[in-house]
Amino acid sequence: MDNKRKEVRVLVADDDPGYVRAIQAHLKAKGYKVLVARDGPTAIEHTASREPDVVVLGSKIPGLDGYQVCERIREFSAVPIIMLVSSAGSAHRVRGFCMGADHCMTKPFYIPELLARIQAVLRRVAIFEQKGYHYVFQTDDTRDDSDQRLSAQG
Repeated sequence: MDNKRKEVRVLVADDDPGYVRAIQAHLKAKGYKVLVARDGPTAIEHTASREPDVVVLGSKIPGLDGYQVCERIREFSAVPIIMLVSSAGSAHRVRGFCMGADHCMTKPFYIPELLARIQAVLRRVAIFEQKGYHYVFQTDDTRDDSDQRLSAQG
């Protein structure tokens, strides 16, 4: 984790409490702040209100499944999303990518690989911000302007 950055927040949303506990423990041990959502609507709300730096999203969370959550998050945010899919079939991973996921991992997975993927997406975001790239993510009623968000955090 880059110590020059603000505290990095990772939202974990999965239907399996065992996975959530394991991911949470490993992330906390690495110095990340962990936010947890137990269902789809809460994952969307936490993403909008708490602005995590990365979302780790299970495909079978209750309320709205992970695919629907991913699609809804993409309506207002470019936050990196790592989707955890329960089936080894490539169709589930492809669906995750089509809904807006940046990475897809099949359960069961190797926790060090998840941590490496989190670090990889954070590096990509840091390079994006360091080079001064600007993006505007806009739908009919929502606008996310990276310059405004970065200057507000500055």
